[in-house]
Amino acid sequence: MNSYCPNITSKMKDQHGKSLDEVSRESLVLTLFLRHPGCTFCRQSLSAIRDQKLWFEENGIKLFLVHLSTEARANFFFSCYQLDEISRLADPKKEFYRAFGLKRGTLKQLIGKNVIKNGVHAAVKQGHRLGRIQGDPLQMPGCFLIYRNQIISSYQYKDASDQPDFKNWILKRMPELNSAEKQNYKNQEAKT
Repeated sequence: MNSYCPNITSKMKDQHGKSLDEVSRESLVLTLFLRHPGCTFCRQSLSAIRDQKLWFEENGIKLFLVHLSTEARANFFFSCYQLDEISRLADPKKEFYRAFGLKRGTLKQLIGKNVIKNGVHAAVKQGHRLGRIQGDPLQMPGCFLIYRNQIISSYQYKDASDQPDFKNWILKRMPELNSAEKQNYKNQEAKT
């Protein structure tokens, strides 16, 4: 894929003031645009991220989470998943969602048969119950693998309940880095 990120990444600053552009020049970045924090599937994704956090760290992959809530609410919400130190950005006006081409879902993508079935499973079997809606409940999520301000790959969610296996998705995309990028990535990792 390897296309440049939208020009807006230097404006996408996390809670510490560091931009997505800066973070992506230091390491490979999994950038996850979440649905609203009350969403069962958003909670399911954060649980998966938490469970794979050590693998991301060991492989020099940074996480950058974009959410629809306010920063004050997000701090508490992400701390529930032990992800409060992860780079995150509040985007309640969806400026960055739009810049990355993320749209609102269709009726089928948001409340289709598959979504309802997966929602019941996530809530009942996994404990990811629906919470209070904060932000646009129709917004679809997005996932981008970014390195040196280039989109290496993006994950297209089929519906709101779609849950990528982040680790395997990244491992399959690593060959998409060209040889020079692979060497730069390895050199960056050796420095840290």
